[in-house]
Amino acid sequence: MHINSLKYSFAYFRMKILNTPNTFQKFLFLTLSITIFSCADSNNPTLFDVSFIIKPENGGNIYPSGNLKLIEDTELEILAVNENGYTFIGWSGSIVSNKNPLSFTINEDIALTANFQIKSYPLSISIVGRGNVIETILPSKVTDYSHGTTVQLQAEPDEGWKFDSWGGDISSTDSITQLVITSELNIQVNFIPKIIDPIAIKKTNPIKVYMHYMPWFQSRSIDGFWGSHWTMENKNPENFVGDQREIASHFYPLIGPYSTNDPDLAEYHLLLMKYAGIDGILIDWYGTYDVYDYKYNLQGSNNIIQYTDAVGLTFGIVYEDQTTPNVVNQGHAESKIEAAKKDFEYIQENYFSKSNYERINGNPLVLAWTPIEIETGAEWGEVLENIDSNLIYLALWYQSNDLGIHGDGEYAWVYGGNDNHSQELINFYNYRIDRYSYGIGSAYPGFKDFYEEGGRGDIIGWEIPVGINTLESTLNLALQYNIDYLQLNTWNDYGEGTMFEPTVEFGFQFLEKVQEFTGVSSSVSDLELIYNLYLLRKEHSNNGDIQKELDAVFNHLVTLNISEARLLLDSISSN
Repeated sequence: MHINSLKYSFAYFRMKILNTPNTFQKFLFLTLSITIFSCADSNNPTLFDVSFIIKPENGGNIYPSGNLKLIEDTELEILAVNENGYTFIGWSGSIVSNKNPLSFTINEDIALTANFQIKSYPLSISIVGRGNVIETILPSKVTDYSHGTTVQLQAEPDEGWKFDSWGGDISSTDSITQLVITSELNIQVNFIPKIIDPIAIKKTNPIKVYMHYMPWFQSRSIDGFWGSHWTMENKNPENFVGDQREIASHFYPLIGPYSTNDPDLAEYHLLLMKYAGIDGILIDWYGTYDVYDYKYNLQGSNNIIQYTDAVGLTFGIVYEDQTTPNVVNQGHAESKIEAAKKDFEYIQENYFSKSNYERINGNPLVLAWTPIEIETGAEWGEVLENIDSNLIYLALWYQSNDLGIHGDGEYAWVYGGNDNHSQELINFYNYRIDRYSYGIGSAYPGFKDFYEEGGRGDIIGWEIPVGINTLESTLNLALQYNIDYLQLNTWNDYGEGTMFEPTVEFGFQFLEKVQEFTGVSSSVSDLELIYNLYLLRKEHSNNGDIQKELDAVFNHLVTLNISEARLLLDSISSN
C-alpha cells in the first residue's frame, strides 16, 4: 500500500496498559520508527497489516489490541496477558515464539495468534475407613482437572461401613457433593463402621476406667515418614536390630511400630480396650495448628475417635497447652490465649457434639496437662468464655490453682520413682481427691524413659520398675480407696515406658490384669483373637473380599459374639 503526497518525520506513540485481574500494572511503550523514503518518482512509504487472534477467545488479551497498519521497518512490541485460570503458552502464525513480550520488525503483513492453555489441577482423595469415591466429571474424566471443571463426588461405603464426612479442602457431611475446580485440591473422605448397636461388656467393678492414649505416632507406610516419637534424635526404624526395627524405646509393640492414622490400628487398639473392660479413652491432644507434628497428631486423634462409637467406648480430651508458645512463635496466633481459645472452640464444635463424648453427670469432661503455659484463672476465663459453661475441667494433681474458678478437680499421674511412687498415690487419695468435686486416680505398669538413650537428655531421672507387680500394686490402691474414676497411664507412651498395649516383652499380661480388675468375663484368648484380626487385616490388605469378611468379624466382636467371630476368623486363616 502507498500513501501519496505526504511528508513524514519520526512518529512516537506511547500506550499505557492498565491493570487487569491477572497481571500487574504495566506500561507498554510502542515506538514506531518511520523512515522517510525519498526518490525521484515518489515519496510513498509502505504500510503492512498486523492482525491478532486469541485462542481460546476467553484465554487472555493482547496489547496493543485490534488490527494495525504500520509503516515498514517499524519496531513493534506486543504483550499477551492471561485471564484467570489460563496460562500463556506461545505465539504462532507468522512468528513462532514463546517470548512474552515479543518484539519484531515490520517488513511484511503479520498475522499472529496468542495461544493460551487452561490450567489443570490435581485432585487427590485419601480414604479413611473403608469405602470408595465415585467421581463424575462434567463433561469428562481426566487426570488433572481444567480450571472451572465441575466435579461430583459420591462416597460409597463398603458393607458394614457408613459415610461420615468430607475433609481436607472441603467440609461437608453430604455423601454426594459438587465442587468447581479452581486450584489444586486435597480431599479426605471419612468412613466409619456402621453402628450395629455395640453391646457394652459386663463388668463387676463399678469404677469407671479410662485409658490415657497417645495419638502421636507416624510410620513410613501410612504417613510417608517415621515420626519423632519413634525416632527421637538418633533412632531409625528403617534399621533392624535382629527382627525388630530400631525405635526410641526400651519396649517393643507386639505389632511393631505403627501410625495412629491407620484404621486397622484404631480397630485393634479399641477392641483390646473393650475386652479389657475399659470404658473410654482420654486422648493426649496437641491442638489444631500446623506446627511441628501437631497436625499429624490431630489426624491420628480423629482416626481413633471415629472408631470409638462403633466399638462402644467413650472418648475425652487431655489438652496440652504447652503447645501454645510454638503456635505463637510460628505466627499462627497472636497470643497463647488466642491459640488455646481456637483449640477449645474446635473441641466444642467437633467433639462435644458427638454422642459418645465422655460426660460426667451429663457435663463434658476435659483434662488439662498440667496446665503449663496458661497459669491463671483470669486467662482461662478468656479461653473458655465461649465454651459450655458446664464443662468439667480437671488439672494434673496439685495444679488446680492454675485453673482458678474454672477448675473442678484433679487427676493423678505417675511420679516418684521406685521408692515413693506408691506413697504419692496414697497422699493424693488421702488429701486431694476429696477436696474437689471430681477426682481421677491413676494406675500404671511402671516408668522407664528413653530420653537419654534417644538423645534428648536425662529429662526425668527416676524409674519405676515396669512389670506386673507395679501394675497390681497401683490397681490395689484404687480398690482400697474405693475411688469412682481411674485413669490407666498410659496405653502407649513408649518414650516413657508406660504401656498397657501388648508388647514383645510382656505380651498381654497388663491387659489380663486389667480384665481381672474390671471383672469382665473375657479372657486372654479373646485378646489374642483381636491381635490375629489385625494381622489378617495387614496380610490381606489388598484383598477386598477378605476385608469384607474381616469387617464381619469386627461386627461380631463389637456385639460380643465371640464364638462367631472366632469361627469366621479361623475360616479366613485356614484359606
